[in-house]
Amino acid sequence: TFSTWMVFALPLSLLLLGVMWLWTVTVVLRCNCCLRGSKFKNEYVEKVNEMIREEYRKLGPVTYAQAVVVVSFLLMLLAWVTRDLGEAGGWRHLFPGGYVTDSTPCILFAVLMFTLPSSLPWSGIVRCHRTAPYRKITPLLTWKRLEQKMPWSLFLLLGGGFAMAKAATDSGLSAWIGSQLLVFRDLNHWVILLIICYIITFLTEVTSNTAIATLMMPILSQMATGLQLNPLFLMFPGAITTSFAFMLPVATPPNAIVFSYGIVKVVDMVISGLFLNLISVPILLFATATWGNAFFKFDQMPPEFASNVTSVLSKI
Repeated sequence: TFSTWMVFALPLSLLLLGVMWLWTVTVVLRCNCCLRGSKFKNEYVEKVNEMIREEYRKLGPVTYAQAVVVVSFLLMLLAWVTRDLGEAGGWRHLFPGGYVTDSTPCILFAVLMFTLPSSLPWSGIVRCHRTAPYRKITPLLTWKRLEQKMPWSLFLLLGGGFAMAKAATDSGLSAWIGSQLLVFRDLNHWVILLIICYIITFLTEVTSNTAIATLMMPILSQMATGLQLNPLFLMFPGAITTSFAFMLPVATPPNAIVFSYGIVKVVDMVISGLFLNLISVPILLFATATWGNAFFKFDQMPPEFASNVTSVLSKI
């Protein structure tokens, strides 16, 4: 669930954020603030502060529509997190089993965007005057705007990825690849995980993380079952490493956006991103071995997976 995933991923994200900030400051500034003295540091900081203040002034005051969207987004996140809190309950228990899923809050707040007004209905209207003109109230989101701005290719990307993963599972490709990877069975399980994470990390530099995740998750599940490991032991770190796209502009859209300004060269991204790729995987393994294992019991085979071990081994 969203809440249990945050137990594992949120501390890891904060830890990686700190490491990436230190590395970015080292690469970009090259410690100039320290080497050139406090005068350079003060001038640089003041210039940055002025740029931030100028961009902030351009934003103008927060409008009613912006406030509604922010509040709706925060409420949607809250609904996601509190939907299923494990043994603590969750609001999904107010409905019949299987009736509420993670998509329910998305659909609910998407419908609200089509119904909530984009401005206060009584704004600028004096009700006591019958001659006061009534403004046409438009919703926050219209179908025409959604049709123009919606990245419809995203559905093809996600749908194609899910279809590819389903085909790989049903055709036996995932089981076959998983069996081929059993050549590593004599290695320590943590060494196997380290190798898998680095393979996925560099694969995601040349293709989308969605495609890699949907293809690799069934393979890792089959491989873990063949090794008689908890599948989550391989799948959790494997899923996160699909987002370690630091080196190339094609790795992820944010990288392409930064590269499009023409200030950063490919070689600069490769040099700085290679270090992040190399250091992020050990940090991920540390998280898996500490609080991840303490919460999810990666070293134990869950009953729902243990029942499939015999059948999978017989096929392999």
